[in-house]
Amino acid sequence: MIHRIGLYDSGVGGLSVAREVRRALPRADMIYVADTCHVPYGGRPFSDIKAFSAGIGAFLMSRGIDLLIIACNVSSAVACGDLRNRYPGVPVVSMIEHGARAALEGRSVGILATEGTVKSGAYPAALRAMGFGGEVVQEACPEFVPLVEGSLLDTPECREACERHCSRVSHTDTVILGCTHYPLMGRRLRDCLPGCRIADPAVSVAESLSREESRGSGSLTCYTTGDRDSFEQTAALFVPGISAASVVWRDGCLEEDD
Repeated sequence: MIHRIGLYDSGVGGLSVAREVRRALPRADMIYVADTCHVPYGGRPFSDIKAFSAGIGAFLMSRGIDLLIIACNVSSAVACGDLRNRYPGVPVVSMIEHGARAALEGRSVGILATEGTVKSGAYPAALRAMGFGGEVVQEACPEFVPLVEGSLLDTPECREACERHCSRVSHTDTVILGCTHYPLMGRRLRDCLPGCRIADPAVSVAESLSREESRGSGSLTCYTTGDRDSFEQTAALFVPGISAASVVWRDGCLEEDD
């Protein structure tokens, strides 16, 4: 029985995961942290991402969650092991494992991801560990997260970036959206990948939880480490009527703003 779920990402991207999980567990209460003062995570040193993940993980655990979803691919790649070791009594869900599993039916796999996720090599490693023997092509897309966070999806800049990066994986038959921001660009990416099956790790996560029972009021509580108005404005494009409270970093710990 799942009552309270914690999720986190560097910005609005993890809401794509919350949206899918809500369909599977409609009564579960969710607590979401957007570390927008550090967005994007993709180009940051892995040591920073581990530190951010540790602070956010502790904050969410203090709220009594019974499931932690790392709604961020690069955090899943570099911090999942640490969080699982630190909190052995709470299941910790990784985007990498679910994204790789969703792509196994393909003969060749393209991966659109942030620079950090590509650098980590986590997706190719996960695919090989699951027995995948086909071609794997990774493409780093550093422009995508700022485009989503800046609400710039309907711009020539966004169209050009999508066409350029997608062209490098369009010969594969399956493409993993290796950043939780990318499903929020869904229409643009599908237009650029007409012959590819899109593997969204968030959908795979939701499917894995679909047999679980949930209890609660179905609430969504959001926190942001950056500007509340900016977060709410962008997030409302994907989750109407969303509101957020402020949290701040103090000595490596995340605390509610007074």
